[in-house]
Amino acid sequence: MYPPEERERRDPRPIRIPNLMIVQMVDRFYEKVRAHSELGPIFDEAIGDNWDKHLPIMYRFWSSVLNTSGQYSGNPMRVHMQIKQTVIPENFGHWLSLFQETLEELFSDDDVAFIFKKAENIAQSLSLGMFYNPASPHAMPVPTGTANS
Repeated sequence: MYPPEERERRDPRPIRIPNLMIVQMVDRFYEKVRAHSELGPIFDEAIGDNWDKHLPIMYRFWSSVLNTSGQYSGNPMRVHMQIKQTVIPENFGHWLSLFQETLEELFSDDDVAFIFKKAENIAQSLSLGMFYNPASPHAMPVPTGTANS
């Protein structure tokens, strides 16, 4: 058993986005994705008839991202690398636009900013992981003074 002061420090931070709102956000967002002319076919090919399995994974993922709940334990990069041949970098822009539209329908301005920043970071990470090219304008410069210089 931890001493009382340690137990207090180990308490999780307060939930910022209630799980019911996360479910609503994910459901509404994926309705938009499935209806989108470019994203819909990509997701339909990747997920097929398994939306009933995919959506709960996304609930856990966003709960972990937004509330540090630890409910998700998958590897998003590995999953996205498996569909790399059907995705182009511009798809992430469409994804972010639909996501922001969904957030603005459901949340306060402060929560929209908080959630969208997380989504932007995820999109950037996945895009760089899938399409990194040192010759692209998105390539990260090597800092001077490192072992590579």
